[in-house]
Amino acid sequence: MPGTADHPFTGPPVETIPLNPPPLARVLAQVRFSPVLAVSDEAFAGQVQQRLFDEYPVARSDVEIGVMFAPGAEAPTPHQTRLWRFQNTAESWRVTLATGFVALETTDYDGHEDFFGRLERVLDVIGELVRPPQVERTGVRYIQRLTDREDLARVPEYVRPEVAGACAVHDEGAEITLCLTQTQAVMDDTHLTARWGILPPSAGVDPAIEPVDAPTWVMDIDVFDERRERFDADVLAQRALEHSRRQYRFFRWAVEPAFLLRFGADEGLVEAASQEVVA
Repeated sequence: MPGTADHPFTGPPVETIPLNPPPLARVLAQVRFSPVLAVSDEAFAGQVQQRLFDEYPVARSDVEIGVMFAPGAEAPTPHQTRLWRFQNTAESWRVTLATGFVALETTDYDGHEDFFGRLERVLDVIGELVRPPQVERTGVRYIQRLTDREDLARVPEYVRPEVAGACAVHDEGAEITLCLTQTQAVMDDTHLTARWGILPPSAGVDPAIEPVDAPTWVMDIDVFDERRERFDADVLAQRALEHSRRQYRFFRWAVEPAFLLRFGADEGLVEAASQEVVA
C-alpha cells in the first residue's frame, strides 16, 4: 500500500489521528446546482428555515454583490445574489442557501461522523424542498490556522521541507511577513487545490479566511469535482466525505509528527503511522 510520504494525492484513505484541539479555522462543504429562482423568495426560504429550525434556528438574509464579465462588453455588469443563512445560537454552524448552491460550514469541527451526518440532513431538506435540477459542483474545504508566535517559529519543524519552502528561510536581518504557496492537482475528475503560508496581521486572501490582528500561518485545502448529475443527498454526502478523506491524505503528507503531537494527537497512533509510512 503506498504511504503518504510518496503519494500525497492518490491511494487509499489514511486512518484519521484525532487532534485535540484541532487547529481548524473553518470547515466547509458546498454543492452547486443549476439555479432555482424560487429560492430568492422569502416565503420559499421560510419553508427551508422551518425544516432546519431544530439545528439552525437563527435566520438571516444577506446580499452578495459581484460582477459578471460578458464577452464583448465594455464594462463588467454588477449583479446581486440573495443569500439565506441559518445558524445555531452559538453561531458556530451555518447553512447558506442561494439560488445556485447550498453550503454547510463550521468553526467547531468534531470529526467526519458529525459533520457529514449534518451535511446529509441538510441535503435531504434541499433535495425535497428546492429540488435542484442538476448538480454542477461538489466540494469540501479544510482551513488550518496557526496564530501563536511559538507555533509560527516552529513551522519548519511542523511541516515537510517541500511545504515549508521559503517560509522557513532564516535571516537575522529580515522578517518574512508574507509567503504563500499554491499547488493544484487533478485525479481523474477530482481536483485538489492547496494554499499555505504566512500572512501578515489583518491580511486576508479569501472571504472564507477571516483576517486576524496577528501574523498567521494557514493551510487551505479544497477538493472538488464538477460532475453534472441529478441531485441525490446520499450520493452527494458520500462524495463529499470521499473528498474530505482525500484532503486529509494531503494534510497528513504535508505535516510532520511534531504538528500532530503539538495538537494533542496520541503518541502511539503517531508512532504507528510513522512506521507504516517508512514500511
